[in-house]
Amino acid sequence: MARAVAGRVGRTGRRGLATLAFLGLSWGCGAPAEQASEQLAGAPGPSPQERARLQALGYVDASSEPADPSKSGVVVHRADAVQPGYRLYSADTACEADLIEVDGNLVKRWNGAPCSKWSHAQLLPGGDLLVPGEHEFDYVAPKPSYLLRLAWDGRRVFRLPIHAHHDAAPLPDGSLLALTLHEFVDPEVFAGGVVVDNPIVRVAPDGRVGARISLHEAFKALRDDCPFREPVESNPGKAEPLHMNSIQWVPGERPRLLLSTRHQDCVYLVDWRSREIVWAWGRGELDGPHDATWLEGGNVLIFDNGMVRGWSRVVEVDPESGAIVWEHPGERGEPFYTRGRGGSQQRRDRSER
Repeated sequence: MARAVAGRVGRTGRRGLATLAFLGLSWGCGAPAEQASEQLAGAPGPSPQERARLQALGYVDASSEPADPSKSGVVVHRADAVQPGYRLYSADTACEADLIEVDGNLVKRWNGAPCSKWSHAQLLPGGDLLVPGEHEFDYVAPKPSYLLRLAWDGRRVFRLPIHAHHDAAPLPDGSLLALTLHEFVDPEVFAGGVVVDNPIVRVAPDGRVGARISLHEAFKALRDDCPFREPVESNPGKAEPLHMNSIQWVPGERPRLLLSTRHQDCVYLVDWRSREIVWAWGRGELDGPHDATWLEGGNVLIFDNGMVRGWSRVVEVDPESGAIVWEHPGERGEPFYTRGRGGSQQRRDRSER
């Protein structure tokens, strides 16, 4: 099977960072940042209908064209620009995850077949693999998406049909928080059918499913920073105002959750105890973002897809001031674009290059 080819691992400016951009065939793909800026400068923003159309587009996951054998494995290795250690890569449509060494040697492979697709795969403390997945599609009796946990030896620990999607976050006590899907009716938000919510479900280490926490009302109440944007119908009879795609536990005296929402163009900090949104940022700066990450220094790293503007970047934001303190590509950076998904990680071996 020909797999989707990844994007690039890029070097950055002030801070060490590796970005992996999954490139798809879509509107504006590959347009240089300068060209895209000129095209969009002075132009009116997209209509709600156009934005909804873009949000409803599916992800490009694979190509029917044969893969190039010369581009398999590690084809570029610059030791001075690479973070030491292992790498975890997942092939979503193959439902596989590979743990490899920096020179490309395979250490471990997990496989979740039969299935249709995997989302963000991650290693848990102790070596288990955690990933939201989708069943093989069945038009007659569709099955809910699930949260899968595989042990180091590949043994299935649990596979929970909780409508999981995109991401899950481990907690200090060993339990997990998973993003899920839930449909309900709220005429105040969407009168034409059902609203697709993204409640958070808590899962015990042994797989027992706990409480489901919806933040729908908290998002609706936002007025100042990132005021709630009412959704436009993107699928017949359905509207998804949030489309959460990442969740991270932020420890502290008052623990918080860091969430990214593609359809609101914002990232949020939610007080875990009160369920209140205590920080929101991104409206007017972000465009279909993914993969918000809390850094050790207290800043937030965000993959800003540029779904409408046609070029992507990674930004680091100071939550105290709301200022972008670093971004890639900067003024001298080489443009790249991924309309959907994408992610970024800060290098841990050194903060300066």
